[in-house]
Amino acid sequence: MRVEDRLREARRGGPLIFGLIDPARRESPRAIRAALESGVDAFLVGGSTLVDRDSLDGAIDEIRSASDAPVILFPGNVNGLTPRADAVLFISLLNSDDPYYVIGAQVLGAPLVKKYGLEALPTGYLVLRGGSTVSHVGRVRELPPGKPELVAMYAMAAYMMGMRFLYLEAGSGAAAHVDPGEVGAARSAHGGFLMVGGGLRSPEAAAAVAAAGADGLVFGTALETMEPGALRSIFAAAKSGKIRVAPGDPGGTPRGQEEAGSGAPADAGDPRLVRRDPALPREGRGRHAALECHRGAPEEGGVRPPEPSGVRLLRDGDSLELQGPPARGSGRRRGARRNAHRARLREVPQARPAHPPALSAQHERASQGPRARCPRRSRGRG
Repeated sequence: MRVEDRLREARRGGPLIFGLIDPARRESPRAIRAALESGVDAFLVGGSTLVDRDSLDGAIDEIRSASDAPVILFPGNVNGLTPRADAVLFISLLNSDDPYYVIGAQVLGAPLVKKYGLEALPTGYLVLRGGSTVSHVGRVRELPPGKPELVAMYAMAAYMMGMRFLYLEAGSGAAAHVDPGEVGAARSAHGGFLMVGGGLRSPEAAAAVAAAGADGLVFGTALETMEPGALRSIFAAAKSGKIRVAPGDPGGTPRGQEEAGSGAPADAGDPRLVRRDPALPREGRGRHAALECHRGAPEEGGVRPPEPSGVRLLRDGDSLELQGPPARGSGRRRGARRNAHRARLREVPQARPAHPPALSAQHERASQGPRARCPRRSRGRG
C-alpha cells in the first residue's frame, strides 16, 4: 500500500503522531529511542542543515531495525534524498523570498526522486514564525501573528496548485506552537492532509491543535528533551482531541465512516465534527467551499482550544463560506437575456440625428437644380 493511503487510512482513528529525526543533531539517537518507546505513527527524517548522507542512511537503518512505521524524508535540500526511505515530502517553501526553495531545489531533486523510486507527497510548507534555523536558511517571510486569513490564503493556494499535504511549522524548538486559530483557518481552506509542528510540549497544546483540525502532529525537539512517559501523555491528549472530517471533503478521500443505512457519519454526535455543506455547488468557475463547524462542549477529559485574540471561532450553526469569482450563467440563460435586450432595442424608436446647419443649407441648394460642373483646369507645360 502506498504511504499516502496508509496515512489516510490510519487517520480514521485520530490525528497521527510524526517523530521528526534530524540526523545532523547529536541528540538524534536519543530522539529515535524516545520515538520508538512512545509509539509514533510515522517518522520524518531530515533537517535544514543536513550535509552528511551517511548519517541520514544510518538513522533510517536504525529506525527500520526496530519499527515498520513509514519512513518519510523531510529534506532541506537535494542532499537530503536517499533510496532507503519509503517516501519524501516533496516540499515547496511557500513563503520563502528565495526562488530556490520555492521551485529551484525541486527541479534538481525530481530526477533523483524518480531514480530512487520514492513516493512523492506534494507538500506546501509554511513557516509561520522567524527566529528558527529553517526560517534563516530558507529566507522565510514571516507571517504576522493574529492574521489567520493570511494562513488561509496560503493554504488555499497550495491546495489549488495540487499540494495534497500542507505543513504548518512554528520552527524547531519554537517558544510557542502554531495558534489553533491559524490551524482552523488552514483546515477550512485546504482539503488535504494537514500537518502541524513546532513548540508542542504539553498535552493542552497538542489537544488544542488536534481539535482545531490537524491530521498529523510533528514532534522533534520534544523527542530529544522529554521522557517517553511524558511523550505518551502528550500523544494521548492529541488523540483524544481528534476531529473527523465527513465524506465529501475537497481532498476527494473520505475520512469518516458512515453507519449502514443511515447516510450520516458515524461520529455525527461528536461536537467537534466538521462537515461540508452538501447544499452548496461543487462545480463551476465560481466554486464554493463552505464548512459548517459545530463546536459544542468538549468530551470529558478533552480540551477546548483557546480562542485567539481578534479571531472568533465558529460556534453552533455558524457557517464559513469561501467563495471565488461568481459563476457565469448557463448558455440558455445568457441567450434569453440577450434576446430580451434586443427586443427592448426594437421597441425604442431610433431618431435620426439632425444635420448641422451648414450641411442642411448645402443640401437645400443641391435640391433646387442640377449640380453645376466645374470647368477643368488645363495644365500648362513648361
